[in-house]
Amino acid sequence: DDGDDDGGGGGGGGAAPRTAASRRALLNASSLSSRHVKRAERANPEQNANVLSKLSFWYMNGLLALGNKRPLEHTDLFPLLHETTAAHNVERFGTIWARQRTPSVLGALVRLRP
Repeated sequence: DDGDDDGGGGGGGGAAPRTAASRRALLNASSLSSRHVKRAERANPEQNANVLSKLSFWYMNGLLALGNKRPLEHTDLFPLLHETTAAHNVERFGTIWARQRTPSVLGALVRLRP
């Protein structure tokens, strides 16, 4: 026993102690978690996606399938592409804004698109 409370509430009448099957499930979940940490270290799938894949969000199928099986964790997500980060786009917006003769938020946002 690892000393964790098994959810029994300190004695009588709570949830049943963990069975061997539930312990195996917990071990499998922890190994899944370590595999997904490696997944998050890989490149963002959008980076190598073709136009059709981007239009249909096909590159997201793996993540959507995983989310259908269990709640997603932060480590399941891929890193952002540089051009989609807030810092990058704030800098681009500022440059576009400064170049405009007549400052227009709508005009800057239209020019901000990739």
